[in-house]
Amino acid sequence: MASIKRNRLTAVIPVTAVFLSPNPLLPEKPAETRPSWVLPVETASVRAVWYCPSEMPPVRRVVDESTGQWVLEYREISPLKARIFYTEFDRGLLAGHDTLRFRWKLMADNAWVQVQLSGYPEPGREKRNYYLNKRPPVKNQWQEVWLDLNTDDDLGAGCQEASPGKVRLAFLIKLWDMGELSDPPQVRVRIADIRLEKHPLKIEGDVWGVKNIASELFLGQSYPLKITNRSEKQQTVLLSYDSSGLNKFTVNFSEDSFLLQPGSFRVITAEIKVPSSLRANLPPLYSEQVSIFAATAEDPDYLTTWYHGFMLYPLVGALPPGRTDFPRFKNEQERAEVLTKRGKEKTSREAEALLKTPVQVPELRHGYSGAYMDPGPPRKPLRFHGPARHYSERTGTYVDIGTMPEAVQKAAAFVHHSYLSEAAYTLADAWWQTGRKEFAARAAEILLAYAERYPDFSPVSPFATGYLSRVGHAMLGEAWWFHRLPEAFDLVKASGVLSAAEEEKIVRGLLVPAMITLRQHRVAANQQAEINAAFGKAALVTDRWDYAALALDGEYGIRAQWRLDFDRDGFTMEKEIPYHMAALGPFVELANCLEAMGVKVYDQNFKKLFDAPLVYDLTGRPPRPDLYLCAYRHYRDSRYLPLIAHLLKPEEIPPTAELSRAFRNSTLEAAGYTVLRSGDEKSGLKALTMNWGCPSHRGGTVLLNPYLYWKKYSLNEHVLRIGYGYEQSGFSYTAAAGNSLVRDGQRHSMLRANQVSLLEGVIPAGRWTSPGDRPLYSGLEWSRSAFICGDSFVLVDQVKNDRPARFDWITYLPASLVEERPVRSWTSYPSLSSEGDGYQYLVNPEKATLEKPAEEIYLAYRLQLEKETPCGALTILSPPATLFRAQAYVHWHPKLVPAVICRYGDVTNLWLVAIYTAEEKTSPPLVKVELLPVSYQGVKLPENEALALRLTNASGTFLVMTSKYEGEHTAGEKNFHGYLGASKEK
Repeated sequence: MASIKRNRLTAVIPVTAVFLSPNPLLPEKPAETRPSWVLPVETASVRAVWYCPSEMPPVRRVVDESTGQWVLEYREISPLKARIFYTEFDRGLLAGHDTLRFRWKLMADNAWVQVQLSGYPEPGREKRNYYLNKRPPVKNQWQEVWLDLNTDDDLGAGCQEASPGKVRLAFLIKLWDMGELSDPPQVRVRIADIRLEKHPLKIEGDVWGVKNIASELFLGQSYPLKITNRSEKQQTVLLSYDSSGLNKFTVNFSEDSFLLQPGSFRVITAEIKVPSSLRANLPPLYSEQVSIFAATAEDPDYLTTWYHGFMLYPLVGALPPGRTDFPRFKNEQERAEVLTKRGKEKTSREAEALLKTPVQVPELRHGYSGAYMDPGPPRKPLRFHGPARHYSERTGTYVDIGTMPEAVQKAAAFVHHSYLSEAAYTLADAWWQTGRKEFAARAAEILLAYAERYPDFSPVSPFATGYLSRVGHAMLGEAWWFHRLPEAFDLVKASGVLSAAEEEKIVRGLLVPAMITLRQHRVAANQQAEINAAFGKAALVTDRWDYAALALDGEYGIRAQWRLDFDRDGFTMEKEIPYHMAALGPFVELANCLEAMGVKVYDQNFKKLFDAPLVYDLTGRPPRPDLYLCAYRHYRDSRYLPLIAHLLKPEEIPPTAELSRAFRNSTLEAAGYTVLRSGDEKSGLKALTMNWGCPSHRGGTVLLNPYLYWKKYSLNEHVLRIGYGYEQSGFSYTAAAGNSLVRDGQRHSMLRANQVSLLEGVIPAGRWTSPGDRPLYSGLEWSRSAFICGDSFVLVDQVKNDRPARFDWITYLPASLVEERPVRSWTSYPSLSSEGDGYQYLVNPEKATLEKPAEEIYLAYRLQLEKETPCGALTILSPPATLFRAQAYVHWHPKLVPAVICRYGDVTNLWLVAIYTAEEKTSPPLVKVELLPVSYQGVKLPENEALALRLTNASGTFLVMTSKYEGEHTAGEKNFHGYLGASKEK
C-alpha cells in the first residue's frame, strides 16, 4: 500500500437536538447509516448550533471550493482580540470515545487556534485544552487532526464552563503576528467534519523496541507495531501509510492485511529504510517520516493512527551520524585547549568537593525552581549551598526547609535534583580533563542512582502532555533537570568505569525513558528548545537515530523551530532578549553535540538567531558571550568579536578587528523593533528601543512602548512578562502594561503601527504612527516620535480622537522619586484600581494635589536605589488634569517600582512631550525647553499635527521637529524636509 485514501465523512447517526440546524441556506440531506463508533458534531450532513458573543462576527457555513462540501468558517478583518465560538451537547454522549477528530484550514494571516472541551463526566477532569499551532498549518491546505480525549496539553487551563449536564466544544481564534500580516490583517479559518470517534482498532508503537537497520543492503529503522481489535466482532485489518513524505526511504510491513478476533492483537513489523549505497550521497542523520494508518475492511475510509495527546507519531527513518565513538560530544582538540586553561584547576576543585558529598536522590519531586523563595515577609530568594543547606537572603542564615510551605520544599528538592545532574557532568568532565577515574566513578554513581529510581517516578499528571514530567514541575522543568545527564553518560562511558550491565541499566532505566517522556510534549520557542536539546542528546548517546533526527529535523525539531518560532529576522516570537537567549542556549548545546558527531547544523538559518540580538539589544552586546564564541568559530563574523574578545587567545583576534565601536540605529522589521543609538562605549552610549510592531506573545503585547538606556543605566523600566503564580501574573497583558498611552482604561488592539521615518546622524530620531485605518484604539490616530538629544530623550505624542475620551500616559521609573514639582501633597486614591483594565495591578495609588496650575510637571528620581548618583528627571509638558503615582510590578521575578500616571480627561486632540534626562550628579538634572511653531509650505500647523521644540541641557542646545506631513517645514528659522527634523545648534 503505497499511499492512503483520504477520509471524507458522508454518513451520520442521529444525535440530540443541539445538533439540529435550522439554517435555511443548507439543503437537507437524508440520514445515512454510519458505524456506531462515529458521533458527528458538524459534518456535511449534521449541523450543530454554534454560539458566539454578540460583538464578534458569527461563525458561518460556506461551501469549500476545494471539496465542494459545506464547512464552518470564521472570518474577521482587523481582529482586535481573541474570539471564541462554541456548541454544546449532552454529557453522556461523550462517554467511551477516544478522539475528537476534524479537519481545519488556515486561509489568511497566521492564527492561533485553540480547541477547548469542558464538562467531562470524570470528576476532576472536566476540561481539555489543545493548541492547533502545535502542528504548523500550511496555508490553504486541509489538515487532519486527532485530539486524544484521554489527555490534553495543559490541564485545561482557561477553558470556559459548560452548561449543567452538557459538554462544551469551543474554538478560540486569535491573530498570530510574526511580522507577516496582510494589510489590513485578517483571520480566516475553516473547520470541517467534526466528530467524536471510538476506534475499533488501536495502533500502539513500541518505542522501546525500535531497532536500527544497518546491513550491507539497507539502513534505517524497524518498528514493532501492536494492532488491537477493540470491537466486539471479527475484523479484517488493513494497514496503509502516507507516502507524501518519502523520497529516498521506502516502507514495508511484515503484514498489511490480517484477521483479528474481538479483543485480540497482532504485533507486526514496519521497516522504513534506504539502500546503503545511497549513504555517501546523503548527509549524516538524514531522515524522512511517514504516517501510518489502520482501517477495517468493512470501512476502509475510516482510519485511525498512532497518536498521543496532539502528537501524531510517525515512523522515522534516519541514517546514523558520521561519528559514533565515545566520547561522542568531545574531541582531543578540545581536551588540548582545556588543559592549557585555568579552567582545569577550577573543575578539579569542584570535583574534589563533590567527592565528599553523598549521593542521595531526594524523595520529593515536581518542584518549580521559581518557588525556591523564603516566603518572608519580605519574600527573598533562597540559595542552595549543598544538600540540606538552604541559605536565606532574608535572614542571612541557613533555614530548616521542612518548616517551609510544600511548594518551597518541592522547589528545594528540585534544586537538589538539578545539583546532582550538574554534579554528574562536572565530575565526568573532570575525569576527561584530568584522567582521574575516581571522578568518573562518582558521576557513574549518580547516573546509576537515578536509573534505579526514575522508572518508578510518577508524572505530575497522566492526563496532560505538558505535565508528564517525573522530576520537574512540568516538561520544561524535566528538560532543565535532565539535560546534563546524557553528556555525563557520554564521558563516563568513555572512561571505562562502567560494566556492560551498568551501561544497560543507565540506558534502559534513565536515558531512554526520560527521552520518551520528554518527546511526548510539544510547546513553542524556548521551552521546546529545551525539550529538543534534552531528548536529542539522550538519543545521540543511546544510538536512537530516529529520536535524534526528530530533535533536529522533526515536525517540532530545532530546524522547524527556526522557521516557526522565530520571525524572518531571526528574532523570537516571545519578543524579548531573555526569552531569545533562553532558546538559543539549548539550540547551541544540541548543535555542538551534533557537530561533534559529524552533523552540520551551523547554517545561515541558524546564524540569523545570533544576529537578531545584536540588532535588538540596546548595547549591541547581548548576554551569553559563550554562545557567540561557538557562533564565531563557525561563522567568523567580525560583529561577534567585541562580545567574545576576552574569551579568545590573542592570536585568534584578527589584527584589524574593532573591539570597541560606535553603534548605529537598527531595526527588526518583522518583530517591529527599532533601536536608536547615540555615542559609543567609551563616551557613554545612549539608546532607545521602540516596540511598534509584532504583538504576538509575551514581551510583544505592548506597542509604542519606549525603553531608555543611558551610560549603563535604565532611565525608565520596561515591563517584561510577569512570572507564573504571582498575584500580578496578568499584569503585562493589561492596558497599563508599558510606558504607553491608554484610552479609557482599555486594552489596545495590538495592530501593527507604522514606522514612518528613521534618521541617522548626530540626533537619532524616529516616528511611529498608529493610523486611522489600522488604529491601536478604534477612531484614534496616534503618533509617537523620539529623539536622542545628548543626555536627554524626547518623546512626543500626538493624538487625534474621534470623540472626547480619557487618556492616561504611564511611565515606570527605575528607583525612588526624590523631587516632585509642583506637587504639594499626595492623597490615597484606591478607586484607581477599578477605573480600567490593568489598574488593579497598581499598588497603593495616590492622587496629587498641585501647588498651582503649572506649565510642566517635573519629577526627579534615582537611577539605582543603592546609589545617590547618577540621577534622572522626567519633564512633562502639556500638564495633565490629574497626576497619580503608584507602585507597579515589573520583570519576571517582580519588583515594585514607581509608576507615574498623567491623566487627560474629556479630550479629542492631545499633544504631550516627555523629556527624560540624566546626569552624573546628586542634584537632579535640569533642562530648558522652548516650544516653537511649525509651518508647512508657509502655513502654520496646529499642535496636534506638528510640534517643534528647542531643548538646552548639559550636552548643548538641540532643535527637533515632528509632523504628520512629508514635505517642507520651517521651525525656529530652520528648514526641514520630511516627517522629522533635528539639528544641534551648539
